Parts: sequence; structure tokens; C-alpha cells
Amino acid sequence: MKKWLLSSIGIAAIIAVLFTFLKNGPTNPVSLGEHINLLASGNSLPANFEEISFQNENHPGNKYLVKKVGNQIGYQKMWSYFGLDSARIPAIDFSKKAVIFIGTYESGSCPYKFEEAAIRAAGEELAIRLAAASGVCTTDASPRTFVIGIEKDASENMRNFVVLQGRKEISVPVLEE
Repeated sequence: MKKWLLSSIGIAAIIAVLFTFLKNGPTNPVSLGEHINLLASGNSLPANFEEISFQNENHPGNKYLVKKVGNQIGYQKMWSYFGLDSARIPAIDFSKKAVIFIGTYESGSCPYKFEEAAIRAAGEELAIRLAAASGVCTTDASPRTFVIGIEKDASENMRNFVVLQGRKEISVPVLEE
């Protein structure tokens, strides 16, 4: 009985540690392409996401909110606005980087993965290929926020975020904070 209890406590502790680590994604940047890093990912969205998100009329059902910040105050404000855990906010050197927050919905059983990212159209677009796991996916709408770090020079003229999903290209305006 004691062994079973100790094993259960050990498993619960491991699960708690993993959940804490995974809540806001990577603590070290993950390279997505030249000049682009995934800084964090969390399962939250702004409270008013439905009212302010962008929905492309050619692709109903896909909603996005993309905001760019270039300073520490804006970064902390957006981190909180998107509902991310303030204890897990990565340090950013804003003399070299800008940060882009991308909010959307995904299937709870088939979360999005970034396959590739690139800066296109003479620096005016950030294009990211998103893919969900193959197989049977639920049609629920689970919140997801991605936080991307991008070299400041590469982001100066950025006006659009382009989501590539299969053969679809969905263009979303980048709002500056």
C-alpha cells in the first residue's frame, strides 16, 4: 500500500512539473526560420477576442488577432492582455528584436504546430505554415496564443501575417501596439 501511495505521489509530482513547463511553451526560443523564433505558446486569448479578431471572408471560421510590440512596456502589456502566465515571460532585447503575438483557435485534440516561417514581400509579410496532427480531430475551438520574436530590422515594414494551411493562404493585418 505504501509503495502504491508513493508511486502515485511521484507520478502526480512529475505531471505537475510537466504541466508547469508546458503551460507557456518553450523557455528557450525555438528557431522557425531566418530571423524568427517561437518564444512561447499558451492556451489563452484576450477576453474580447471574438469582438476584435480578424476573420477572412474567404475562409470563415478562421479567426486571428496579430499584434506587434517593439518595447518592454508594450510587451508586458500584451503578455497580460493575451492571458499568458506572467511568471514565464521571456527576456527580450528590444534594441534587436520585436515581438509578435498571434491569437487564434485550434482543435483541442489536434493542436497547431509551426512547420516553417519566412519573411516575404520585401519584409511586409510574415508567413507561417501551420499544421495540425493528422487523423480524427475534434471541432472544438480551443484558444491558442503564439509569441514570436523577430529581428527588429526584419519587422520594420511588416504589415501582414499570412497563415499557410494546406493550400489556403489567409492574410491578417498586423496591428502595432
